Amino acid sequence: MKLFFVSVIDCGVPLEVRNARFRLLNGTTFYNSVVKYECDQNYSISGKEIRNCTEHASWSGIEPTCKRMT
Repeated sequence: MKLFFVSVIDCGVPLEVRNARFRLLNGTTFYNSVVKYECDQNYSISGKEIRNCTEHASWSGIEPTCKRMT
C-alpha cells in the first residue's frame, strides 16, 4: 500500500486592487485555486482578470489594474 502526503499550499489573500473587487472561487489553500478580479463600474481591467495559486504558494502573474473609462 502506497501512502501519499499532500502538503498544504496557501497563497494567502490576494492583494487588493484599487477600483476593483476580487472573488476567491475555491479558497486560497489549493494548488490552482482561482481568484477573479472585476473592476468597479466605469472602470476597465488592464491585465489578466484570473490568477491561479501556484505550487510555490504565490499567485500567478501580477495584479491587474482598473483604469477609468473616458
